[in-house]
Amino acid sequence: MTVSVAIIFVGLCVWLLTGARPFRSNPEVSSSVAVLPFADMSPAGDQAYLCDGIAEELIHTLSRVPGLRVVARTSAFQYKGKSVDVRRIGKELGVRSVVEGSVRHNGSTLRVTVQLINTADGYHAWSAAY
Repeated sequence: MTVSVAIIFVGLCVWLLTGARPFRSNPEVSSSVAVLPFADMSPAGDQAYLCDGIAEELIHTLSRVPGLRVVARTSAFQYKGKSVDVRRIGKELGVRSVVEGSVRHNGSTLRVTVQLINTADGYHAWSAAY
């Protein structure tokens, strides 16, 4: 699991720090992200602890990147279990990007999907599955 979080972290950092900057006029927003709670898509629906743990680990790891503003866990987790448009979340939290994802555990298979979404237009900027 640690390797997956490291791979996710590297991909997000590369995109956030070198990607297109649609918010250049506002430096406070240009390098900002909110990591939303991951969805538990397991058949049994019993992976909430893992979903929250992955999101919290990403928040912790990304917050160590110089120049990257990361929304606090309590602010981002207000959206847990809610279906809110990422453009609205971006405006409410004042961020350029959101990270969202899901966890599926079925038998011996664990699949984690992570997506980086641009809050200006709601489109995917980066996605990976592990």
